[in-house]
Amino acid sequence: MAANLVDNSKPQKEVTLNIGYELIVPVIINSDSGLIYTFSGDIRGNEAIKLANVIPQVSDAASTLYLYVLRGRDTSNTFIVDRPTMIDCLAIYNFTGDTNFLAYILVSLFKFWTILSPVLHSDKVSDEVKWELWFHCPYQVLPDVWLDNPHFMRVWRERQDNKYVRLNADEVFDFEHVTTKVNTPEANGANEDEEEEIPSTFIEKSTSYSRQTDQTVISVNEIKEMQDNNVASITNNTTYNGKTQGEKVKQWRMSGERIISNTINNVREGPSKSYVHNMLISESYMDSDVMEGLMTTFYDNGRVMTKVSYKGGQVDGKYVTYKDAIGSPIERVSEYHDRW
Repeated sequence: MAANLVDNSKPQKEVTLNIGYELIVPVIINSDSGLIYTFSGDIRGNEAIKLANVIPQVSDAASTLYLYVLRGRDTSNTFIVDRPTMIDCLAIYNFTGDTNFLAYILVSLFKFWTILSPVLHSDKVSDEVKWELWFHCPYQVLPDVWLDNPHFMRVWRERQDNKYVRLNADEVFDFEHVTTKVNTPEANGANEDEEEEIPSTFIEKSTSYSRQTDQTVISVNEIKEMQDNNVASITNNTTYNGKTQGEKVKQWRMSGERIISNTINNVREGPSKSYVHNMLISESYMDSDVMEGLMTTFYDNGRVMTKVSYKGGQVDGKYVTYKDAIGSPIERVSEYHDRW
């Protein structure tokens, strides 16, 4: 899969997208880019298209993948590896009509057919999108309802991209395999002069899919950190060949804090949100593992506490503090620049 999914044989244009968090990014599009291309004909000057206006409300994992593809980043080792994200990515395609993104979706669908193909029977996917997906599938996997449909088969036979399709190779499914690892202070290099740490035991429960031909391993994991026989924290994630892919959730039992972040190839990409006892306390945006744009924090009653601008992982721009009062009036505004 090429890094850029935009067809270079078609006329291209560069537009800018407002992705929220006070971030504007350039993308290259063409007539296959669907709704964004349509919107681009109405913009004036350097006006940015709001991403939220051209995609439906979906998970951060799916919207970040769509933006990742739009930005022409390397997708040769970046895949959709779980059904909820696939369903949301299909919702993006259904809404936008972006066939460049559909090409990316199909690579993941065929590479991980066994675990992703049930979306073709899901009532969460529109019939129109299912119809389009089945057109790309090889003859041997088509259900009888399509094989017996003369109109469908006539269109299917006219296509050339569905006659030779590679699906899964050999696969192994392992349900809730449990491993235990003890992490002691000594193992972390602690010395006698440092404050004594409580040793942690990590119990990892993984439901995995593996394939020997290309050493693929996809695991849905729950990792419990135990201290003194009590649960200290729980982390839930999905990994592709050992690297976290998609949503990662970590929750600490004592404090009630929960962090939900998004990851691509073990690198934080997209929105990151923190909660305490299910109340949102902060939200920010990570670009290639670095905080960028606007970080917002909240009082425990939901009112805005601060809004801070970041660039390259450092405060750069306005630092606005708000009073804990109705309407969140501004208490103080500071400016930070050139801190490198």
